[in-house]
Amino acid sequence: MKISAWIIFGLLFIILISYVYAACPEPDISTYHSCTNGCPDAVKYTEKYATCINTCISSWTKIQDAYRACQKTEEEQKKLEEQKLLEEQNKTKVSNVRGNVSIVRADGTRKSASENTVLQDGDKVETGQGGSATLEIPDADHSVTLGSESAISYRKKAYIVDLLFGRLRMKVLKRMLRPGETIVGGGIHSQIVLPGKGGGAIRGTDFIAENYGNTGRFYVQEGIVDVTNIKNETFEIDAWEMIILYENGTAVKSNLSANDWYGLLNSIETGEEYIPTAQKEKIVSEEQKTKIIAYLISIAIGLLIIFGALKIKKLKKKK
Repeated sequence: MKISAWIIFGLLFIILISYVYAACPEPDISTYHSCTNGCPDAVKYTEKYATCINTCISSWTKIQDAYRACQKTEEEQKKLEEQKLLEEQNKTKVSNVRGNVSIVRADGTRKSASENTVLQDGDKVETGQGGSATLEIPDADHSVTLGSESAISYRKKAYIVDLLFGRLRMKVLKRMLRPGETIVGGGIHSQIVLPGKGGGAIRGTDFIAENYGNTGRFYVQEGIVDVTNIKNETFEIDAWEMIILYENGTAVKSNLSANDWYGLLNSIETGEEYIPTAQKEKIVSEEQKTKIIAYLISIAIGLLIIFGALKIKKLKKKK
């Protein structure tokens, strides 16, 4: 076998060993020199020398091309790994799971939620009595804590949470802006929708939303929430204010007491029932109305009985 052939095989062996022990081994110019040093005398064997040199150049070029290809592949792999890590970090996950919490996928399948369960677009999260869970939404820089006997539907693309029923707390995470980052849309991060009643665009940092029966409520403890009813009327709710939205489009804005805020907060965190003052007053008022109506009905029935008895008595006298 010719010397040049042995040299080529030697170079290929070196390349193979290098790839085994290093991801992208940098070409060593000494391999090229070793190849050319093995070529025959240029004066005596001019033609063979030229062939050998060309072979060495070709081999060296292949080594360099392989190195560049390896570097490109390595860079692409690194980018894929970084993208995968970023995607993993930006996934909305369920955490702080307590009690009975279920996830209903878009295809209808239901599973019990566990710590760090990843939410997909269109998923529903439901809590049973005494249950609660937190949705960590890193892209939108906020978390959503779902209270007992509540349900939400999550729309990832627009960072919209539909509160189907029940109670939740949304807390926007406070942090410094990252390099090159700006606040878009006046600082609006996301939306909470109360189907059939309206919704709120978030510029605040801490608030609670409710959706029960024919009413929806927003309680703002810090920051601002722009609330829109079904008539497309917008109300700016500041810190320590609340608003009630009705299905007919009526919106009633009032102050939020500290007792109500911390009572609602405790309800979400512990699962204990809490009825805000306004709702208690409404319940008491409705109970009073019910009692009054029952009392008036009783009087009416009594009067009818008396009137009937008198009528019967008169008829007997006539006979």
